[in-house]
Amino acid sequence: MQSNALHEHHLNNFKMTAVARGAIFDPADASKYHISMASLEEGIPAEEMHQYANILVTASYGRAINTAKGGYIAKQLNAAFQCIRLDPDPNSDCRTDRLARVTIVNPRDYLFRFYREGNRLVEVLPDDLDALKGRTVLMRTPLYCAHPDTICSRCMGSMYHRMGVLQVGLLTNRVGTTMLNGALKAFHSTEVKISKTTIGSWVKELR
Repeated sequence: MQSNALHEHHLNNFKMTAVARGAIFDPADASKYHISMASLEEGIPAEEMHQYANILVTASYGRAINTAKGGYIAKQLNAAFQCIRLDPDPNSDCRTDRLARVTIVNPRDYLFRFYREGNRLVEVLPDDLDALKGRTVLMRTPLYCAHPDTICSRCMGSMYHRMGVLQVGLLTNRVGTTMLNGALKAFHSTEVKISKTTIGSWVKELR
């Protein structure tokens, strides 16, 4: 029993402290990071002490300042998009000819959206997800909706009508709320995550 507990302790110690501290955010310049190759098990190098101090600054700053930014952005989004709403008719269709060419990597992201197949619109249903993976389709999108006052069901998809949500513009405050939650979490975790995006293909599509 004692041997197993000691093994688990060393394994956890290896994962948390024995590899490297890694990237440390510079709160004075958002474009800069310091990479520390030392592990916490070895101790903090004297020449990097000021870099490690940035961890404390970043965590405290996120909780004190960035939470306010997130709340303010949520209010701005509510004010800007509160007028965006769906057509109350769940079968509404503006019949726009403009569609977005989409290669479906994660079909669940397009659940209850509509795409054109031949001369008809097809709704993405749960039973269709596996068959759609990897396909390139012409998708209806709110970006191209031709309805004068609201967004039609075929451009938005049926998910919001199914949930009984018509004031879709008010859902944009989730962006600010996500920022607020992220700032709160930064107090407990200062890890740096890297992700890859393909936004270039969308920019080309919208020209």
